Amino acid sequence: MLSLGQSTSVWCIGAFLGWIAIPLMSTNLEAIFRLTIPADIQGRVFAARNTFQFFTIPVGYFLGGLLVDYLFEPFMAAQGAGSVFARFFGLGKGSGAAFFFFVLWAMGIGVCLLFRRDKTIREVETV
Repeated sequence: MLSLGQSTSVWCIGAFLGWIAIPLMSTNLEAIFRLTIPADIQGRVFAARNTFQFFTIPVGYFLGGLLVDYLFEPFMAAQGAGSVFARFFGLGKGSGAAFFFFVLWAMGIGVCLLFRRDKTIREVETV
């Protein structure tokens, strides 16, 4: 099924859909930060947040590449043509990357659902 996504247009649509909600999430976070953090320490807080946020991007690219090359691609190469993984992610070059993106998606959903239950996060706007 997902092996149909081997065309550039499908990847472009997927990238667009994956990034479309980022401005909404960033706006909410920015508003909460500006309303709840005292003005005299906002500069330090934003600097620390940006440092952690942006230094992890190249680290993530590096680790993601290693995971795809040494874990997900070999795993997919060992799958038979009739396996569940082959049906969903295809076989051959790029199938491990597709599986990796699926795992990242599932982990992202899981983390969001886990933190959704945290009452302190829900009450942050009432502080």
